[in-house]
Amino acid sequence: MSELNHSQVAGGVFFIGLGLLFVSGYWFPGIFFVIAASKLAGAFVKGKRWQAQGSAFWMIAIGLAFALPPVLSSLIGIRVSFVALLFIGLGLLMIFNKDSRPQMPRKRKNADEIIEV
Repeated sequence: MSELNHSQVAGGVFFIGLGLLFVSGYWFPGIFFVIAASKLAGAFVKGKRWQAQGSAFWMIAIGLAFALPPVLSSLIGIRVSFVALLFIGLGLLMIFNKDSRPQMPRKRKNADEIIEV
């Protein structure tokens, strides 16, 4: 069997997700989860770490921020805010995304040596 291209896998997952959205009728916020799944599948085939897929986690966070408030409100009886869930998602994204951490400049060990000629 020939090796799959990462774009083939990502495209295949995307079209499977679109098919599921047609069947279920759950277009919004379901499309966010389909996009995230296709990005994560493509990264998996490419051999990248899942933590490096910041845009996929943004899609999941936005999808959850729209999907969870009605579910949580009906389950626990407390009105849950979209903004609160968005902030929680952003915080988790900042914790787990390696690109959002500030990079400290490296100091050279012998920076103050004076070279005499």
